[in-house]
Amino acid sequence: GEAGSVGDRDDGIKLEDNNKPRTVDLNDGEYILCHFDVEDVASTYTVEVSGEAAREGVDMYLNSDPDKPPSHVRFDKASQCEELPSLSISDADTFFARKTFYLAIRARDATSKKTRAIIKLSSKERGEHKGYTLGGKDARSTNANKEGRGTGDRSAVSSSSSASGKAQCANCKRMVPAGSLTMHQLQCARRNVHCEFCLSVVPKKHFKRHRDLVHSPVNCPDCGIEVKDQKELVGVHKRQKCVNRLLPCAFCAMRIRWRDRDKHQAECGMRSCVCLKCGQQFKKREMKYHLTSKHGVVPEMVSFRDYV
Repeated sequence: GEAGSVGDRDDGIKLEDNNKPRTVDLNDGEYILCHFDVEDVASTYTVEVSGEAAREGVDMYLNSDPDKPPSHVRFDKASQCEELPSLSISDADTFFARKTFYLAIRARDATSKKTRAIIKLSSKERGEHKGYTLGGKDARSTNANKEGRGTGDRSAVSSSSSASGKAQCANCKRMVPAGSLTMHQLQCARRNVHCEFCLSVVPKKHFKRHRDLVHSPVNCPDCGIEVKDQKELVGVHKRQKCVNRLLPCAFCAMRIRWRDRDKHQAECGMRSCVCLKCGQQFKKREMKYHLTSKHGVVPEMVSFRDYV
């Protein structure tokens, strides 16, 4: 697993939308935590890091969990091993329901102990996403596949290329102006590597770090189990297999660890409650039948908020 510890959550770094960028010093391998609020759910929010730290290498990890700060083993979205570190979120992301988001930033492989980073938050109408998602696909690879690139239909690429005057780079799979293709491919092959495992395009100077970070075994921070790589941990294990993952109780507002959920719900379901529609008293586990049979509530819409 990767080294590095997340600092104190109460570090006072709040990012303001389209406001003056924040300048911070990053210690090599250590996280610094920021947070920002989403004011307009119809916009795409982008965080960009520039400065000396970005040139040497910066990773960013974002989540919306107020209890557990983000890191390389706990995130909803990430920007890793990028030439120009940036990360975007919008209502297209399944975790966008929360208003406040937390962002952990760390310098990687810096030549000096401390490097300067400039962090800027901006928003605009929905646009292209930037960042590595839980599904394990780079946003650029996803967009490429939608347009018939990468592993898609070659005929779609050809027709698209002729119509738009663009051609596909054999190395990074991006579409570039046809007249610039030869020069682009020469420069791209010198600067970038196409990862055979995740199909991401990674700067050569960051490729070893990408391989060690994304494609090496890692331990789950919640249960200690070792899984094969970061994608398996964040995209599968923590959502479906970890015995300590949090799940909602069917009868109350609590989120319970999976290994304790059955016991909790057995006790919680036996507690008495009052239907808010008619005032009758039932056990919580009986309320769903009551609401659907007597009040016509659709089963999927029954919630513990319908009774007290």
